[in-house]
Amino acid sequence: MQWQERWSKLALKQKALFIISGIGIAGICLLLLLQTPSQAPAGIITESPQEKDNEVLQKIYAEVTGQVKNPGVYLVTKETLVLEFIEQAGGFTDNADLGYVHKTLKLAVAVKNGEKIYVPSKSEEVNTTVPSSKLVSLNTASRQELMELPGIGEVTADKIIAARPYAALEDLKNVSGIGDSTYNKIVTQLIL
Repeated sequence: MQWQERWSKLALKQKALFIISGIGIAGICLLLLLQTPSQAPAGIITESPQEKDNEVLQKIYAEVTGQVKNPGVYLVTKETLVLEFIEQAGGFTDNADLGYVHKTLKLAVAVKNGEKIYVPSKSEEVNTTVPSSKLVSLNTASRQELMELPGIGEVTADKIIAARPYAALEDLKNVSGIGDSTYNKIVTQLIL
């Protein structure tokens, strides 16, 4: 039997139901195609994997410690300024050494991936004469480079090297011979 013969044998109610169902399905498909990405149903990808990868690549991790209200590691965009980063951490505490901040920190530059920003307290003695190009890496510096830091001699430099790798600058306090006083003097000169 041809489809025309089958169609003619259907009752009027069956034909109407068949036509209405077809129109309904076509309407739903049209609605799904015309929806904006923000209205897409759950489970439907609204951005390409490449766009998602680009978004992830624009994010970096940075750490802020010391006299900020919420110290820690944050996920921020590459364009986040140091000042904005500190504001995300709740801003400065009342005990923050703002003289040091305005003299030493570059608040209007973008935070770098893996960067650590330390805000000392008013009572800390912090060496502010070291240029940022002289930062020493805890995980890669030579014995000689470590010995250029104030309060670090041959024995302590060897202990620092033996305790590698470091996950955070504060881990340096676990090295025998590094007390709070020495740590506070050199922390602004260190990177991981």
